[in-house]
Amino acid sequence: GHDIRTDAYMRTSMSPFMNATEFMIWMSSPWFLNVPVKWEFILAQVNSNNPAKRFVEDAFSIELDVYQHTDMPFYFLYTADFFSIAHDETTPLFEPGDGTSRPFFLSDGSRDNIPKLGLGFVLDTRENAANAHHGQYLELRWSQYGGPLGGPADYREYLTDYRGYTTLGG
Repeated sequence: GHDIRTDAYMRTSMSPFMNATEFMIWMSSPWFLNVPVKWEFILAQVNSNNPAKRFVEDAFSIELDVYQHTDMPFYFLYTADFFSIAHDETTPLFEPGDGTSRPFFLSDGSRDNIPKLGLGFVLDTRENAANAHHGQYLELRWSQYGGPLGGPADYREYLTDYRGYTTLGG
């Protein structure tokens, strides 16, 4: 590919040290091979003990977003994700504090593995996406989690993301 940008992140708790760690690799490029198709790829891993929620999280996710260019200032968006979380056997129920409880996880196995596919439309008239001073960004996205894709989840997400930019003052 051309012009591939890669960022890697790691953060951890200081007290107790390394009790919660997160890792992420983010990659993007305006090209796929020799085709002018913008893409973003994210790989994330979380391993933490959250005493406030009394929950141990061991999860990872993979995301791929592909933006197909058009002759206009908009893109078609294709997205594919996979999320996996290990069951915390010490916390089988979610108890919101109102006297009720329900299963914390969706499946009876040792992990919830949830695939996602989505389609979208993006209108982007910003002059500079990294530091916009004027223009607009509008994303409309529909995603299917699980269901016909497999996994214990079965729901749809309808996402609208609008951002308007203008310069205040002179």
